Amino acid sequence: MELKFKKFRKDRISMKTNNQSKDTKELLKQERIKKLQKKRGAGAVNPKIEEFIVDVIYGEKWASNHLDKLPKEQRTASLKFLESALNLLAFDDRERFIERIESVLNEITKSNIWEVEQVSIENAIDALTREKNRYAARLEMAEKTGLSATTIDKHIGEYAQSPYHKKRQDELGLMRERLLSRCYLLGTGGDMKAARLFLEATAYPGTKASVHNQQNNFIQVNNLTITEEQINQLPEDKQQQMKDILAMLAKRSGIQIPNY
Repeated sequence: MELKFKKFRKDRISMKTNNQSKDTKELLKQERIKKLQKKRGAGAVNPKIEEFIVDVIYGEKWASNHLDKLPKEQRTASLKFLESALNLLAFDDRERFIERIESVLNEITKSNIWEVEQVSIENAIDALTREKNRYAARLEMAEKTGLSATTIDKHIGEYAQSPYHKKRQDELGLMRERLLSRCYLLGTGGDMKAARLFLEATAYPGTKASVHNQQNNFIQVNNLTITEEQINQLPEDKQQQMKDILAMLAKRSGIQIPNY
């Protein structure tokens, strides 16, 4: 009887200890949830998502087959929670979260995350530079983007060698071609500046393209040539009369004359 009582008492103590341990873990989890670093303006969040985030951040790194081992419903929920977490978290918590789940992310997802971060950093630099009238500090960029200073340093340091930079150069190449097409159209319509720009941009290496715009040097009426020098030699009142006459003729005929 005494042995049974001792065993019963031992079981009770063990159960009580386990319950206390569970309560302690739950309190710790709730404390960690309260301290989660979230993006500015983040509203109310599903408590299950917050618990999921804390479990990931303070848990072991996920193996590449982590999601494959989960039941279908749980796997679907985890994928949704992953997306919500990436949109919610900020600063070091976001960085730690991505480190824990990195092995389950495919290359397309990693590239998309990197590109969103890069655009966010570029927008922050532009906005802060305009606002402050100086280069933005890393802490200011971090506050503006919700990214950690480490992540920002990594993006700025690796940008020139990143796939995103190559994509951007390809996009700029297409934009340049479109602009050159516009220059060609304007140039063939008589715009000498556009024609000169087109020829300079498309000239073969080692050659120098030039456009001589003779209509800026003189005006010719039948066999009479009037140069800028000749007009400048006239008395001041005659110069003004000549300019008025030329302006009237130009307006009637729809031609363009030099600005003397």
